[in-house]
Amino acid sequence: MVKFPGLISEQIDAMTSVYKLKLVKASRSQSALGRVELAEGCRATANRWDVVEIYCPGKDLRRTIAIVVGTSEEGVIKLDLDGRNELGLVKADIGQIHTFRIRKLRWYAAFGWLLTNNDPSVRLPVWLGVLSLILAVFSALLAFR
Repeated sequence: MVKFPGLISEQIDAMTSVYKLKLVKASRSQSALGRVELAEGCRATANRWDVVEIYCPGKDLRRTIAIVVGTSEEGVIKLDLDGRNELGLVKADIGQIHTFRIRKLRWYAAFGWLLTNNDPSVRLPVWLGVLSLILAVFSALLAFR
């Protein structure tokens, strides 16, 4: 396994890794969108735009789920206010190094999160897609009767 900056242990399983990363505020353009900014070497097996689950073991295993976007800064995790609150991280924790367990979600868990996301620009297109699929199946059933 290739060692990346911030990796403090081997992968727990094929989809989970533990990293020691510096907590930074998310950039303004990524704020309140349910996204986390991570460098490529700090994403476990997740690619850009994959959905990941982030645990902060020092905070009673509280977790947050977010969509991964890239950053050029190695060894940092950029979380918005909602993500930090879900992990139990306070303003004093910004700039500090914390341990994070990052796990890529399987497709069905990611889909469930997308269906219930707080951001309407994420949730509404997913629900429209589900509605379109239901109407397509219904139309196909009517066509073959």
